[in-house]
Parts: sequence; structure tokens; C-alpha cells
Amino acid sequence: GRRTRFMPIYMVLDDGELDRLILPVHGTGMWSTIYGYIALESDLNTIAAVTFYEQNETPGLGDQILRPEWQAKWVGRRIYDEDGALRFAVSHGKVEPGSSIWLYQVDGLTGATVTADAVTSIIRYWFGPNGYRDFLATLRQPQEG
Repeated sequence: GRRTRFMPIYMVLDDGELDRLILPVHGTGMWSTIYGYIALESDLNTIAAVTFYEQNETPGLGDQILRPEWQAKWVGRRIYDEDGALRFAVSHGKVEPGSSIWLYQVDGLTGATVTADAVTSIIRYWFGPNGYRDFLATLRQPQEG
């Protein structure tokens, strides 16, 4: 399909140093386009926050992506593993704290597998080669000064 060549991003600075990077994401859900933002910590890998602000998914099921308690589960999860592979996903069940997948997955959405899979696809698209991956790699490189 088509995608825009430019996206607004938001850099939160603390004393001139990057503190957070806020990136818009969007993609196709079950019934609608889902729009949101992902905030990353200064390591450009750890999720600081997520919000989905527009969707038209099934009430009581897919619209669970709007629940603050579900979005809060994203905090501390990582997009990429230590080798740089894109690992983040919404699980198809509960993710046990301390498990080998806990760092890279959040709990699934009961009765909303299609929406959960769509959210996984959205994140993987935007943090993959057609999205922010190369931009993030550039930001991680030390700046000459």
C-alpha cells in the first residue's frame, strides 16, 4: 500500500539530552484504522508509554486497546532484543512476569484476537525496515561534537 514519507515525531529533552521519543503509529485493525503513539525511553528501545486514541473496533472486545490498565502493561517492554531483532508482540494469552517473553510481549485481549494481532502488525511495521528502524539506528549513533 501507500504510506506517508514524513511523520511528525516528538523529542522530549532534559538538559539538552534525549529523555523520550514519541512516535505516531497507525494501521488497519479489524474494522477500522487504529491510531496511537509509542513513547520510547532514551535507549530508543524500552517502551515508556503507549496510547491508542482513535479506533472503531468491536465494543467490549477490540476497543480494550483503549483501557489504561492494558496500556500500562506496555511500560518497560522492549521493541528489539539484544541482537536488534524486532520482537515485540501482543500475546494470545497472559504473559507471566519473569518469563523469557515478558520483556517483549504484553497480555492478549480476551475475545479480540484479530485486534491484538493487528496491534502487533502495526508495531512491527512501524519499527521495521519500512518504518522507524533506520531512523532509530541513526539516533543511536554517537554524535560528533
